[in-house]
Amino acid sequence: MTTLVQIMYDFASVSILLLLGFLLRKKLKIFQKYFIPVSLIAGALGLLLGPQVLGQVSPIYIPFSETVPQWSTVLFCFVFGPTFLGIKMGKINKNAISATLINGTLHQMQAVVGLVCTLIFSKTIMKSLPMGFGLLPVYGFYGGHGMANAAGVIFEESGYWSDGIGAGMTFATIGIICGVVFGMVLINKGIRKGYLKSTASVDNLDEEDLTGYIPLGKRTTIGEGVSNPSALDPLALQFALVGCVIICGMIMRYFLLKISPVMENFPIFATTFICSLIIGTILNRTKYVEYVDRNTMNRITGLALEYMIASAIATTSIGIFKKYWLPFVVISVIIVALDYILVYYMSKKWNESDWYEIMVGAFGMTMGVLATGLLLIKVIDPEYKTSATESVSIASTLGYVYQLPYTILIPLVVMKNPNLVIIISVVLLVAFFAAGEVICGRTNKNRLRE
Repeated sequence: MTTLVQIMYDFASVSILLLLGFLLRKKLKIFQKYFIPVSLIAGALGLLLGPQVLGQVSPIYIPFSETVPQWSTVLFCFVFGPTFLGIKMGKINKNAISATLINGTLHQMQAVVGLVCTLIFSKTIMKSLPMGFGLLPVYGFYGGHGMANAAGVIFEESGYWSDGIGAGMTFATIGIICGVVFGMVLINKGIRKGYLKSTASVDNLDEEDLTGYIPLGKRTTIGEGVSNPSALDPLALQFALVGCVIICGMIMRYFLLKISPVMENFPIFATTFICSLIIGTILNRTKYVEYVDRNTMNRITGLALEYMIASAIATTSIGIFKKYWLPFVVISVIIVALDYILVYYMSKKWNESDWYEIMVGAFGMTMGVLATGLLLIKVIDPEYKTSATESVSIASTLGYVYQLPYTILIPLVVMKNPNLVIIISVVLLVAFFAAGEVICGRTNKNRLRE
């Protein structure tokens, strides 16, 4: 079987898994209750129906080829390529600033906890545990499956650690489940204490929020056509723009390697991200930005993420959790507990208004992804009467300023100098928290006594 035919077969297999996952999300209450993403369900199905489980007891199973683990690098180029093309920043309000500082503090807290715990484990009972393991909690919890996969790819392609992707996927899965479960705990607490401005209930969610299926009459367009189909298909034009960014990223990486062989571990999706920033900034200053349809770019990113997450989970080694179960459990428990405590303190003190709604959204986002945080906000603010949705969304966008460089560059540093990464992470943690206390903490300090 040729490589192209193998890729086509694997693509078809993952597509079937995504369809099955979508049907299960639509039908089963357990997946609806915890807002489990279809790509996660599909990946779990692939794991069960693949060679590691079903293949051990049956001759009939889904035999993924050796090309599937290579998907992550390629698909990440399509994730990062559109990042800055046609993007526009909304108005930044005071609550958005405080939410950004809250998210930044939680991001660095997760990094510090992961690194310190990993250092302790590596010096005591698990001497072979790589320090890169300590970075995966923040990539998995805060960044979700996408960012966890990105870091794992860097570790694996550099030859540093072969379990990077699987460990990252595990942390991301733990995070998204904890985000929903403990997010609902926060919501119930808000109801009892009378902190909420609206009546909170899961009934506030639309049916499509739970099932994932949007019925006729409620469907919206996934983008706007920039080109006439008689000349060029509109989707093809947007893909072509992303392709131009990717080729620029490949050229940049080629010259970086010529300048310094040290850049060999610098992934191609990282240079693609840099080129997206440069090209997007230039386009925004010219009339040619009109050729970019931002909604279509979001769909290209989403498409790549769905297939990347499903394929990565489906091919994850089952033995990873057994191998690292103790640090998985210890680090996850500490991070969830500290996230819960800190987000309550900071939101109550730093936010000018709507502090509880923003707190719930920030907790959901920093435990999983933005979509998790927004769904939790919708439970308590169905009519969008507060600034929570806007503030958390803007904070998520502003968060890319520290999140993406930390995801792309820090894994390269930890392979050479883990102590430096710990120092950087602690300094950033102190900086974010101090900035929040100075900029946002003074006006609302009396609220803590309530």
